[in-house]
Amino acid sequence: MALDVAKLEALKELELMLEKLVNGPAYENLMIGVKEELKKLIKGNVDDMIIDLVVPALVPGLKAAILLQVEKISQDT
Repeated sequence: MALDVAKLEALKELELMLEKLVNGPAYENLMIGVKEELKKLIKGNVDDMIIDLVVPALVPGLKAAILLQVEKISQDT
């Protein structure tokens, strides 16, 4: 039984960490990092404005995937 309590506490802690990730400054930093890496990969073949339009559309998909995992963790516990 103690193992189950420890597992539950660890999952709750993970859930809180994931929520902080997608709702805090780390999320903005992630978006900035993705933009910079994309610029390096395409090496100026695409206008920066297009990257600025595409990345905000991609990163929320990542955010949604993380939140889905948080929800799944919550339901499993």
